[in-house]
Amino acid sequence: MKKLDIVAYLLALCHGGEAAPIRQTLNLEVVCNVEAGILDSPDPAVRFEVSLTNLQSTPVEAELTLKFNTVAIKTGLGDQSHSINLGPNEKRAVEFTYLHDSPGFVELQAEAALKATGKILKQRRRVGFQPEAIKAPLSRSQDFESFWQHSLEELRKIDPQFQTTPVKDQPNTYEVSMKSLGNITVRGWLEIPPFLENARDCPVVIRFPGYGNQVRPTRKSYPWVVFSFNPRAHGNSQDEIKSKPVNYWLRGLDRKEDYFYRGAFLDCVRALDYVASLKNIDPDRIAVIGTSQGGGLALATAALDPRVDFCAPDIPFLCDWKNYFQLSHWPEMQQWIEAEPNRSWGTTLNTMSYFDTLNFADRIACPVFMGVGLQDGICPPTTNFSVYHRIKGKKEYRLYPEKGHGLGQEHREATEKWLKSQFGVE
Repeated sequence: MKKLDIVAYLLALCHGGEAAPIRQTLNLEVVCNVEAGILDSPDPAVRFEVSLTNLQSTPVEAELTLKFNTVAIKTGLGDQSHSINLGPNEKRAVEFTYLHDSPGFVELQAEAALKATGKILKQRRRVGFQPEAIKAPLSRSQDFESFWQHSLEELRKIDPQFQTTPVKDQPNTYEVSMKSLGNITVRGWLEIPPFLENARDCPVVIRFPGYGNQVRPTRKSYPWVVFSFNPRAHGNSQDEIKSKPVNYWLRGLDRKEDYFYRGAFLDCVRALDYVASLKNIDPDRIAVIGTSQGGGLALATAALDPRVDFCAPDIPFLCDWKNYFQLSHWPEMQQWIEAEPNRSWGTTLNTMSYFDTLNFADRIACPVFMGVGLQDGICPPTTNFSVYHRIKGKKEYRLYPEKGHGLGQEHREATEKWLKSQFGVE
């Protein structure tokens, strides 16, 4: 597999990078009898069907490879390979049946290689059983709490030096800068709807960006104040720390004190400091939201600071690292580990455990609304639900059976509706 950094791979998947179908030659399809994608009981049996259809008038030979990817369920189905010969317009199907025996997900990954050309088609399908009951073991070290206590104390010693500057030609919009851990300058965009300009006790939503992305002004009029915040190396927060190379999760990974996400998490707490300093904000109606990495940052912020009143993470990243690396494949992480003799998966996961939202989750007491894509190959739902299971506060989720790493307008509208309900606004 060609070396890809995490952002390139994310973009490839989001734009259909899992091998474009060769429609003129062969069609590969994976279907499951569980239409909703989730079972609450072991019955009926789960049945996958993988079919290959020859779409041309001459014979086709293909090698079909099947892999069942799971960390919790004993399907009894091992990886398989089948040589398939198809006559003109012929269809061939292979079926697999099993019963769920524990909470979790099973993903069938199918790959068909045409022998004549070497071209490859890929499809996958995932189904789950009792996702709310998925319980992954914690990996917290004994000094987890003291590490974060000292980190927060270090942040408090830094003068934030808040600066709020009106944005030219964008009424009611301001660029905000502040100092965070290490005296790093970080920034965001504050938007105050005209009808809230002189109001008191306004609700506020803090938005965090995805990996390698940035948040910009929404230019929309919500019934709340919006603070679109970019932690270090994102968007307009690149004075001292640049976005390139886009390898955030490798930066400083040898030591927890130097790890990129220590600074990024504390940047988000600093953003909360700024919002809490505003005189027209209701301290009991502060929400944090984000997608992918932004969802992970929202979870971490809600765990680190009780001033967060509501949390809405979508398809969150930074969750359940141990299962994450068993369910997804990232060559750059393996290459980073192999680059130095003192590195291993054990030492790497130990450092990352201090930044795993699984280990933070039981500190989250506020209401949470999580969005999950059942077919997500970037942030597998197992990792989302491992964190969800341990959240102490009131929680709910919306799962989309056909969605992957991106939930679209439907979930954006669902999140806005949830926020309005929590804030008590129309």
